[in-house]
Amino acid sequence: MKKALFPITLVFTALSLFAQKEDNVWLLGGINAPDSTDATTVFDFSGGGAPAIFTVDEFIGFYQCSSTISDKDGNLQLYSNGVNIYDDQHEIIGNGEEFAPSDIYPAGYDMPQGALFFPYLGSEGKYLFVHGEHAYYYADDYYYVDGCSPLTWSVIEKVAGEWEVTEKQMVLSQDTLHDGKFTGVLHGNGRDWWLIVPPAFGSNEFRKYLIDPAGIQLHDLQPIGEDFYPGMGQAAMSPDGNWLAYYTWIEFDPLISGIAIDLYRFDRCTGQLSDPLRIFYDDDYGTGGVAFSNNSRFLYVSHPLFIYQFDLWANDIAASRTTVAEWDGFVDATGNPLFFDYLKAGPDGRIYITTINGQVPTRYMGVIGQPDSLGLACEVQQHSLYLPTNNYRTVPNHPFGFSLGAIEGSPCDTVLTAVNERIFGTTSIHPNPTSALLQVDFPIPTTGTLHLFSSSGVELRTWQLKESSHTALHLDELPAGLYLLQVPGADGRKEVHKVVIW
Repeated sequence: MKKALFPITLVFTALSLFAQKEDNVWLLGGINAPDSTDATTVFDFSGGGAPAIFTVDEFIGFYQCSSTISDKDGNLQLYSNGVNIYDDQHEIIGNGEEFAPSDIYPAGYDMPQGALFFPYLGSEGKYLFVHGEHAYYYADDYYYVDGCSPLTWSVIEKVAGEWEVTEKQMVLSQDTLHDGKFTGVLHGNGRDWWLIVPPAFGSNEFRKYLIDPAGIQLHDLQPIGEDFYPGMGQAAMSPDGNWLAYYTWIEFDPLISGIAIDLYRFDRCTGQLSDPLRIFYDDDYGTGGVAFSNNSRFLYVSHPLFIYQFDLWANDIAASRTTVAEWDGFVDATGNPLFFDYLKAGPDGRIYITTINGQVPTRYMGVIGQPDSLGLACEVQQHSLYLPTNNYRTVPNHPFGFSLGAIEGSPCDTVLTAVNERIFGTTSIHPNPTSALLQVDFPIPTTGTLHLFSSSGVELRTWQLKESSHTALHLDELPAGLYLLQVPGADGRKEVHKVVIW
């Protein structure tokens, strides 16, 4: 008999689906004190529609790295500039300082999308914080490139009513990874989360981490598509969780320069990427960003001088590029021309455009007012927002999918509640737990395919069934653990059952 990895009575805590307001508060800041007030700009989308824009009296420096997290009602809980973690009163929380050295980064960390908050599953009001540290290394023996090492995670919870980092900077990876562009998305089971880390220089190997009630662990390494280059830019996930995009300004490689747009399909159930597409422009003009429309049909790409729209429904996505805005020559009151920079899709369905002029923070943002519309109907409004304080390339990094639920009809469309309980359906499976043989009994003769998945949704085995009321499945070669068995249901739906092998 195989040795059990956990007690048979193990119970998984079912969580209700997250509401849509965990990403509703944004903090924006510059790399030096604002020119008129020592304050920080706040966008609050909790009222629905366009955000309420106001300031808080404290000046918190941001330098590309920003992440915030609110509760399910949209009340700000925590945020970080990559150096420190702050509470809703804008005070550094207990043990929340020096995630990056403040003497080197006095106005915030400069790793784009280098920090990210996740809910800590199974614990209300507890969070997991992922953070990357800079690493500089030689590539091809003759020049430096940016990287990230180590990649760490921390736990934040309330102790005696006050936020505190109770476990700090535990190492996820010490390999040299890509410099930021960390993305997260809700798992297809509607409870867990994926953390996706793009490849390091000269590699095409993505890292996928699974965040579940047990914590965070490496799920798989997946080589796919062309090798990544180091460079500034941005990553984004589509609102439906099915697309992942990257913008990279290749600036460090002396043999190649330009802009690479990398696009992949993503499976929220299995965590697998597919259908890689690279769109390359021989253009050395500078950095930019990516964001998706609310209906997940359009990908927007910001170049310093242009805003492009790609139609993901087109047969040829690369050829579908439409220029929906060209820089209009705008110059601010200090004489600085302000170019397009990073993008961020807001909870109000609009896309916000930061502006930049070198190292100069600005007070202007643009808006794509109707991003679900084709072509010029998307209504790009350049420099249409005047902020109360300066901002330097800052939009917060959030996990995607707070408003998504489970993928209906998939093998991971429901959160487990107890080992001996069927998720739904009338089919009987026994013995459960089992060490070798599983008997499946159907209420009526049934035809179809049985699928066995790991608890994270990876398909392991299939069996064909033809007009039978009973079948026996041999599982003796599988390691002890928890599995999901998908069977044809009597009413035409797929049934999913939990199986324990010990």
